[in-house]
Amino acid sequence: MQATPGPEIPRGALPTWAELFSGGMSGVAVGLGTVGDVLWLVAYVLIIRKAFKDRTYGIPLLAICLNFTWEFWFAVVEPPASRIAHATHFLWLVLDVVIVWQLVRWGRKEQAIPEVKKYFYPILAVTMLAALVGQVTLSRQLAHNTIFPDVEGSGIAWILNFIMSVLFIFFYFARRDLRGLSYGGAWAMMVGTAMVAVANVLVFISTPIVDFELQMRRAGGAWESLGMVGSNTVHVQFFYYLFVSLFLVNGLYVYLLHRARRKLATGSPA
Repeated sequence: MQATPGPEIPRGALPTWAELFSGGMSGVAVGLGTVGDVLWLVAYVLIIRKAFKDRTYGIPLLAICLNFTWEFWFAVVEPPASRIAHATHFLWLVLDVVIVWQLVRWGRKEQAIPEVKKYFYPILAVTMLAALVGQVTLSRQLAHNTIFPDVEGSGIAWILNFIMSVLFIFFYFARRDLRGLSYGGAWAMMVGTAMVAVANVLVFISTPIVDFELQMRRAGGAWESLGMVGSNTVHVQFFYYLFVSLFLVNGLYVYLLHRARRKLATGSPA
């Protein structure tokens, strides 16, 4: 099978998700995405700093497992082609290692459920393994079973981002004293995610429709057209849903931390 939008495209090469939308990428989108990634690095640093100060872990357990396994897979096993993106993934992975260490070091004593506290380390190991298997299988599904494969895991990353943001809300209600919860990190996550989301929207709306003719042939036979498929067949409504939902959930988390900080400062009950 092949995509042949023009004679310069070699037979047998279907476009990737990144290639499909690369034509509409502007300097503004690149700048926003870069600053957003940097803000996520800042968020990690602030969260790690607050967790060390309070001798605890600062990200929900499930989010840590999902995040670490995603970074490991796309930084070590299947790194992106871009050197800058690869370096960013590697930096995130280094910080994730620190976060995992904090979870291992102080996570057991934080558990309120007796059974979870008793079997904390086996539960953590199983959760980490399940997260890795889920990342790999979903990555294979999105990268190999679609016309425009998501080879860099962008779709997975946004879904994980949403799961993490929702988990932070419950994390707050379990820690009303704000131990390990970084207010600055919450702001960095919210603004960083919003900037990357806007960058994606700019790419989506500015990319012209590109059509590809799919052809196939049996060995030794002639090429036969299977019809046309274009970038207009890739529906991004789910991404818009995630972008809006992430902003609302992240905004709620920032508000909850802000309100709790004020109450703690005045001595009011949480």
